[in-house]
Amino acid sequence: ATEHITLDDAISHRTGMAAHDKAYEGLVKGEKAKSKDIVHNFKESTFNHRTMGQIITGKWLRDVLKELIWVPLDMDSTLFDLQDASHAPNQLASGYYWDIKEGKYGEAPFINVTELSGAGAIFSNVLDFAKWVKCLLHEVAPFFKELDEPSDMVTYGLGWHHSLFKGHAIYTHSGGVHTYGAQVYWLPSIRYGVVAFANTALTSNAVEEILAWNLIQDRLKIPENERSDVKSKCKKMMKELDPPADEAVDILYPERPQPPLPPTLNITELEGISYDPGYGRITLREDPHPGGSGEKVFVADRHDMTWKHQMRLHHVSGDYWTIYLPVLENPGLAGSAEIP
Repeated sequence: ATEHITLDDAISHRTGMAAHDKAYEGLVKGEKAKSKDIVHNFKESTFNHRTMGQIITGKWLRDVLKELIWVPLDMDSTLFDLQDASHAPNQLASGYYWDIKEGKYGEAPFINVTELSGAGAIFSNVLDFAKWVKCLLHEVAPFFKELDEPSDMVTYGLGWHHSLFKGHAIYTHSGGVHTYGAQVYWLPSIRYGVVAFANTALTSNAVEEILAWNLIQDRLKIPENERSDVKSKCKKMMKELDPPADEAVDILYPERPQPPLPPTLNITELEGISYDPGYGRITLREDPHPGGSGEKVFVADRHDMTWKHQMRLHHVSGDYWTIYLPVLENPGLAGSAEIP
């Protein structure tokens, strides 16, 4: 497949490679991770954007972005990595998550996202991003009219989701890490754009989407009875993205045997170190079941990954298991989220 994949395929999520976000390694054998080189089938995968950030110009991506976009547009508050952002004159906003058990917000630590490069290593604010979107809307340098001219791209391409709403073309993209969420929209036919940033994971994207669509529909003068119900859609999306963990086994294995069948191997053989070319070194240990049932679970701490997380293997029946992946630095991503 790598022999016929094009650059356009890579940046339009058409390589057939799935996301694999939990495979991002921040450290490999104690050192900072380095990028390596790597069918027309849409699967969103930021690995391809990372690859694109390495092979186009031969320069560091930060220098390319500064030269082509940030400096010409006076985007003085836009920086490339955590170290630069931490030493910038403007204060870096803290990220938060909702702790369901404690009933209060907790602060999520910053993560270094430099290894994500072309997929999203930028720290910025809405004022700077508004300059960029304004440039796109008015088709002025350093961007040009070809950006929104018709092509064979229907719903996604070149980093933009493309759709029609009430006869108007809309270009959108969202993003986020476990501390922040971002939504960007622009409608070239009316030269109108919306940029929204906030400092939680997932929930901020949902609230930003609700706000952005309210503004867009206000601008288009859509009557109340004809408006898209974005709030209901976002509530449904959040529920589907984060189902209660205690229901996972019932969802995945509704017809499992009762009582469970024993595994066909001695499960103590699962302990120890294994290696996968994509996911790196995994060390499994045996821990007591958190529910106090007397059963054992197998746990791997993934502290060297970009998104620091655990792999928790719970036996279901026979040789079937459920793997839970709690994010260590943002427990809110492991619980249900609610939009009021």
